[in-house]
Amino acid sequence: MVNSYTIAFAAFILTAGALGDRIGAKRIFMAGFAIFTAASVGCALAANAAIPIAARGVQGLGRRSGASLPRRPRRDLGLLIAEVRRRIYSCDEGGRERR
Repeated sequence: MVNSYTIAFAAFILTAGALGDRIGAKRIFMAGFAIFTAASVGCALAANAAIPIAARGVQGLGRRSGASLPRRPRRDLGLLIAEVRRRIYSCDEGGRERR
């Protein structure tokens, strides 16, 4: 099961990146999320041992295309983390801001 997921994940890296450049990272992210979710449902409803193995391969495809967040949310998350750190380190032990 792990091998089918890993192989699909690794094989789709370049394709997902190129598709993201051509049609937009957000679309690829949303499609990958939908594919991964559908494959997870397939794993949950499996009747025999072969179905989860195939579904894990499909999950690898979906995970790869959904793995990269669009650039703006990553940048916004970095700014948020920087602001939280600034506020934490600018307070004294009582929680009051240092001057």
